[in-house]
Amino acid sequence: MNRLRVVCGFLFAGLVFGSAMAMQEPTERDAVPRGFRMYLISDGRIAEDAKKKANPDKKAPSKDESIHYRVGKLHDPVTEHGLATVLGVFVRSIPTEEADPILKVLKFQQDLAKKYRPERLGAFMAFLSLEKDFADDDTRYARMDEIKKLSDAAIIPYVQTGLAEGKLADGSVPPQVAAWQVGAEDAITFVLFHRFKIIKRWSFKSDALPTDADLEAIAAEVSKVVGKVR
Repeated sequence: MNRLRVVCGFLFAGLVFGSAMAMQEPTERDAVPRGFRMYLISDGRIAEDAKKKANPDKKAPSKDESIHYRVGKLHDPVTEHGLATVLGVFVRSIPTEEADPILKVLKFQQDLAKKYRPERLGAFMAFLSLEKDFADDDTRYARMDEIKKLSDAAIIPYVQTGLAEGKLADGSVPPQVAAWQVGAEDAITFVLFHRFKIIKRWSFKSDALPTDADLEAIAAEVSKVVGKVR
């Protein structure tokens, strides 16, 4: 009987210890600081996924039919993607030439988002091109048109593009830009996060933009998180 009690005691202790270990949350990664509000310019995921449905005659739901269609509205892609893995990119300028590195980054995001669509990898690019609060900046219409033309030409249905403030009228940094640690001199900032935890970030100045090797390193980090394509 005593031996049975000892064995049961060890088993109970093991279960308690094992449960405690399983419930521990990793503490080495920072949580995402907050959501990120931007005016959504393009998002072709719904239409693109509809093409792959069993019924080819069934069209993608219209913007009035789908609650997920947010193009033309202020939107927070961080919150929308929830616990999924996301590669967010913040840029300071809107490309006007095909050779612009930002365009290359957009297509890079599209390739990753398409490759890992089964794993629900999210991707967005926020253009921090406004110099006043969104509602007060009269240049927003011209910027929207520029981003729309860029997005259409790049053919990036799986990447959400949007417009936001890079600074405010008084010269201060918008709180959400500061929270996401996008520096004033950062031309391109990548942030990879998963389950609202930041995995890694990369920042590039205008005189040292991402190379092919840099993009390969970022793709490798994404692969570590989402795993191999099924």
